[in-house]
Amino acid sequence: MGRANIAPVAGPGRGFRDGPVTIIGIDCAAQPSNCGLACGHAEGPPSSRPLRISRIKRGRGKGDFREVAATIRSWLETELADEGSVLLALDAPLGWPANMKESLSGHQAGQPLVANGRLVSGNDLFRRHADRFIAACGLGTPLDIGADRIARAARSALELLSELVAGDGAPRVIPLAWSPCDLEPGRVRAIEVYPKLTLRKLWGSEPPSYKRKSAVAKQNRIEIVNRLNEGLEIETDWPRPKNRDDDYDDDCIDAVLCVLEGFHFVSRCAVGPAHHRGADWAGLGPAYAGRPPEEIARQEGWIWFHEDLLPQGGTSRRRRT
Repeated sequence: MGRANIAPVAGPGRGFRDGPVTIIGIDCAAQPSNCGLACGHAEGPPSSRPLRISRIKRGRGKGDFREVAATIRSWLETELADEGSVLLALDAPLGWPANMKESLSGHQAGQPLVANGRLVSGNDLFRRHADRFIAACGLGTPLDIGADRIARAARSALELLSELVAGDGAPRVIPLAWSPCDLEPGRVRAIEVYPKLTLRKLWGSEPPSYKRKSAVAKQNRIEIVNRLNEGLEIETDWPRPKNRDDDYDDDCIDAVLCVLEGFHFVSRCAVGPAHHRGADWAGLGPAYAGRPPEEIARQEGWIWFHEDLLPQGGTSRRRRT
């Protein structure tokens, strides 16, 4: 394939929010040493190379996220000092399924899982609406936060967010963004992203496997980095795995992909929770009954991904962020 197609397409009502935006990509993990961090900058209208990456770093520490949080805070202090807007793009679920809360709140050991007299299936219990939506688009199914180890990464992501705003008194939070309009000068917002889908957009098809230690996965990592280097302004060196100078760190690749998806969000190219099919809500139980998708997303979280991945003639395209 040729040059990576990274720049968004300009058009009526499209483009960046007013003013520069710093996007910090965070590849979350259960352990801080497995985190990847990247810092990017969207500083103007769409062009051939509109996204600049100034920092890429692998996380450090063991057990808690104080060192990772300290790195991100140092980046925030630099960016917020200029009264810029900052968006954190995290590769981790930021909420749990509504049906799980409904089913487990009064559950006793040995009882069936029931919500309002209705048995709850495993998919209903462990999957969020965003996960079902992505599967309905033919893009695969994200890991079930209620059933897979991804839950530990999700818990760690929430711990990291709290560390970034830790202080005396009551715990504080970083609000999620639901539109580029939520980004304000001197403020920080966060969104949830999924690097696998961002890479699919970059690749133009099902992306290759790059997470293993095999020679094939290593070559795929090299190809992915080459394409990112072609489509972005990378102003820093890519971190290398320990004792492997001829390879690239997959967690850092994911962090840069997180920045790229944040760029899609800022550029109004990302799919929001209002994109849904009514049939997706049928039979999902009382936790969803009568509630608009935006309300469910604020409880469960939402995975933002590029609108070009929506199936043609299938899921509605009627609203963007």
